[in-house]
Amino acid sequence: MEEQQKPKRGVHANDINSRTILRTIDQIPVRIRTSRSASPMNNPRTRDNRNSQASGMTCSYPDPAGMSQKHHLAHHGDMSNEPVSQGGQSDLELSSDDGGYSPTPSLIDAMEELAVQCNCPSTQDGETHITHELASKEPPAMQDLNHHPPFPPIRENQNRRNPGSISNFDLLWPKCPIGMENAPMIVKWELHRVALYCSINTAAVSLPYQASWKDQDTFWENLQQHESFREKAFPQRCSAQAWLESISQEPKPQSSVIWKAKVCMGTQKGDQKIELEPPVLEISSRLRRKFGSDRFIELQLLSGSLSKFFRDDDLRQSLARWLVHTRQAFLHREWAAFFVQDCNIAPTFPKRVFLFAERGYGLIPSRKGEHAVTRTVAPAIRGECNRFNMLNWLLQFDRNTDQPYMKLFHRIQLGLSKATPTVVLAEHQMRNHRADILSPKGVVMNDGIGRLSPSLMREVGNALGLERIPSVVQGRIGSAKGLWITDMASVGDEKWIETYSSQRKWVCDWSDPAHRTLEVVMSPSELQPANLNLQFVPILEARAIDKELMRKTIVQHMAVQLRSDLERAKNAMKQPEQFRKWVHDTSYTASERSQGDSGFVGGLPKDFADIMNFLVDGGFDPLKLQFLNELVFKHQRKRWERIEDKLNVKVGQSTYAFMTVDFQKVQAADEVHLCFSSSFNDGTRELHDLGGMDVLVSRCPAHLPSDIQKVKAVFKLELRHLKDIIIFPCTGDEPLAQRLSGGDYDGDRAWICWDPDMVNNFKSVDVPPKPSFERYFLPNTRQLQNFISRHGKKDFLDPLLEKAFAFHLAPTFIGICTSHKEKLAYHKNSISEESVINLSWLLSDLVDQEKSAFVFNQDIWRQIMKEMGGGMLNLAPPAYKSNTIRYLPKTCHVIDYLKVNFSKIIGDGLADFGKHITAKDGDDSVPRPTTFDPDLTDYWNSFEREAEELMTENLLPSTWLSELRSNLMLDIEACVSLWLKSMSSNRPYVDKAVPVCDSWHKIAPKVNCESVVASTVVWSLSRQPFPQPDLDIWQMLKASLTFKLYHRRCPWFVWQVSGRQLQFIKASKGATSAKRPIPIVGNMYRILRPDGKRITKLEMGQDRGSGRDSKDADILDF
Repeated sequence: MEEQQKPKRGVHANDINSRTILRTIDQIPVRIRTSRSASPMNNPRTRDNRNSQASGMTCSYPDPAGMSQKHHLAHHGDMSNEPVSQGGQSDLELSSDDGGYSPTPSLIDAMEELAVQCNCPSTQDGETHITHELASKEPPAMQDLNHHPPFPPIRENQNRRNPGSISNFDLLWPKCPIGMENAPMIVKWELHRVALYCSINTAAVSLPYQASWKDQDTFWENLQQHESFREKAFPQRCSAQAWLESISQEPKPQSSVIWKAKVCMGTQKGDQKIELEPPVLEISSRLRRKFGSDRFIELQLLSGSLSKFFRDDDLRQSLARWLVHTRQAFLHREWAAFFVQDCNIAPTFPKRVFLFAERGYGLIPSRKGEHAVTRTVAPAIRGECNRFNMLNWLLQFDRNTDQPYMKLFHRIQLGLSKATPTVVLAEHQMRNHRADILSPKGVVMNDGIGRLSPSLMREVGNALGLERIPSVVQGRIGSAKGLWITDMASVGDEKWIETYSSQRKWVCDWSDPAHRTLEVVMSPSELQPANLNLQFVPILEARAIDKELMRKTIVQHMAVQLRSDLERAKNAMKQPEQFRKWVHDTSYTASERSQGDSGFVGGLPKDFADIMNFLVDGGFDPLKLQFLNELVFKHQRKRWERIEDKLNVKVGQSTYAFMTVDFQKVQAADEVHLCFSSSFNDGTRELHDLGGMDVLVSRCPAHLPSDIQKVKAVFKLELRHLKDIIIFPCTGDEPLAQRLSGGDYDGDRAWICWDPDMVNNFKSVDVPPKPSFERYFLPNTRQLQNFISRHGKKDFLDPLLEKAFAFHLAPTFIGICTSHKEKLAYHKNSISEESVINLSWLLSDLVDQEKSAFVFNQDIWRQIMKEMGGGMLNLAPPAYKSNTIRYLPKTCHVIDYLKVNFSKIIGDGLADFGKHITAKDGDDSVPRPTTFDPDLTDYWNSFEREAEELMTENLLPSTWLSELRSNLMLDIEACVSLWLKSMSSNRPYVDKAVPVCDSWHKIAPKVNCESVVASTVVWSLSRQPFPQPDLDIWQMLKASLTFKLYHRRCPWFVWQVSGRQLQFIKASKGATSAKRPIPIVGNMYRILRPDGKRITKLEMGQDRGSGRDSKDADILDF
């Protein structure tokens, strides 16, 4: 080994600044400083020019406080306890002794420790010391707030970044027109959304803001009339509720307007394209309530080759650096990225980046640079605030320096998760236990769950507007998350909540009332029969005593389910009340209509379910109107095709419920307790509890043979008040939830089955031993303190975010592993084979990869497959997924068996239903459905007849009527041509339909002849005395003639453009008092739901014609 280089003359060794040391390290090639064989001090002058440019780039960028300092940004080298770097060079070396991967310490970790231990004085350039601890408990950015200069001025469409960052990623955010500075955010957003949709450069548009644009209709009308937007096809509007909430000066804490954008990523400069989505109203989150929802934008990163793009280590590192260090200028504000996560959108699973508005229009500037984050619940902070202070308010960095930084970064999502604020507790009402409840073997028995008092649960139920007081809620409070169950042993009216160590994710500042607000994510609802998840099927067969009987049992459940569903669908066609409830129960939108009027596209609601409800509400009969008839069949076919594709079998004697624990410890090990809030009809009887039964319990995901367990259901008097949840024992050596694929009690739901044909034919098995994956990957345990020590109190956040972004931008392997494990188990026709077990355990680790932050890449995946996965990398997909099943051999896979049997059952059922609704089943007494309805054409016919009679009686010869008709027919024909042309394009259906509907709506009465009569008629038809312009006389006449001309040739066009008017005409034709229309506003209409009990009485003829009691006064229940 060469002699170590001595310090220069005149400089003592102890005076070497730690940053100088780190610069030296950054200049050492990665392959040398990560090698075990090379000594770190062998040759300090060694240079690799190409590597040093990539990993030692000198960049200047704004620090969290708004100041600018220089830092050396390295791709590698500062990751303590990070065994593998993403792509490129790897810190996991292939050891010579065993041929496997093993983590090796890098030189940079040792040098960081050396730098921390050095007693380094200040240097002449004023660089910050590296220290072990923060000097004060006060947040770092708060301490030096007086010294922070004001933000530099914002320049629209000019992003602030450090000079050395990669410019290829620069986003071309649209520039606001001059005069739009004072416009509300939603006006600016919608203007840019329309402009991007229409490919209009807003920088060249003169469009000063007008106060009248706070009205959504006025804004859209003015925009459509503007010379730059005239004759352009517009996208659909955002919801009226989202618009009003954004305009409101007093936003509701329960909901927030969510701003989302998409950017198509490319590797070349200028390849990026931005698309703004319509603002939507959703449940709020803690950060949005604290700082205002208009300060957050969700940016979805898209790419045609996303996986390849993010597997490239250099591109991913560059993108992470650019996202963290570049401030985006948009909407007269400056935005900083602070969080990134995966989107649950198959098959590409794009990344979502969260941006925070630090300063700009609507954010009050401060002489000190920015405003302090106050300890209040409301109102939202409207002053300038950088992302450091925003994140510091949430995570309290100075109290959590010993936390792994990746885990702390992951916890940001708690501040962004949707949750409804309910009750603010006092500090003395918080009971924060230091430890969890442990078993005799020291295992945590209540992982993720705590208790609260009955009086507090009553307040929570009232705040949520629930009819029943829930037994448990899933929520967040401060740094704690999970479930809170009512403590039925508590007496008195004292209000309190407890948290346990497993629930608290960081040390929280409980003095802030916003952190003492109980935020509810979900509460249990009345339990319903459950579908059999496909992951349970191989386990049920593998652990079945009689495997063939288990297969037949599942097929029998499918046959019973579809037979019952078919009869119910047939009966629903007979009565509008039954039909509406059937649509409600079978709709996958859960009857949640889109918000307000924005749920309509032209004359119809957006989706099939709401269209069917809308038409039957107007008085149309699904057995008579062919358009509605076809919708019904498509709806049923789509449902059953989804059942066939997912192989979803409803098992009447099963349900899903929150998993909780018995804090009173009245249950023995392997005993569970479940009581229903109302009688549960399982197809054979009505139950109030499961006491005395053997039941199967499981949870998703389920991969191991032990992920379904048979246990004993009991009824305990002490637990009788806890409804619609399954209570697991708190006794024994390990929690029952842990045996179910490593579950816990922070919100997991259990599948509970008490079907005797399945339970009695099942035998549990112990959990197989878990193999060690330490030779392939280890958790990243690098602490926050490490960043603070290296970068200083004010400068640690940016490098921390850069590391976290680079890690989270990497493609996830959980989908790849799940798919391969499924194929491996299929080809081996076993879930108990060793290689399948190994992959099942690997999946349990990959689920927690974001929190553990271990690096997992293609090389590691291939090595695990070679050594632990049977070496089979390229497996064909299962036959049931590729639809290549030709015949069933005797040894076929269980899912292939189910697929073939399900396909036959569903095919026969659809054929039967199709014959029934089209009256082709031999019943001549039922007329076949038709496209024509005389009630709809009568509106125009009556107008023509009365006009002709009036002119004849008063001897007023005129051609105005024929001209009005012919001009209207020409305009409608033009719309039909536009419709046919638009429908031939590849754009989304809504984008194709909206311009046609707008064109139809703009058709005005035109008469060529000049006479007093003609002028009077045109004037009377053009005026809008009716409060709803969509339903004035001219719109009705236009809809009636459109239907008359094209109901047979182009039915979808007719109903899409004029469905609202046709529905009103039909409803107005009600002959009896029971069928006369009742006006109702949109926001009330969308919360209506069928009253099942009332409809059952109607079916039985118990409520026809006689008096009506007040309890069941309305069929539709608000």
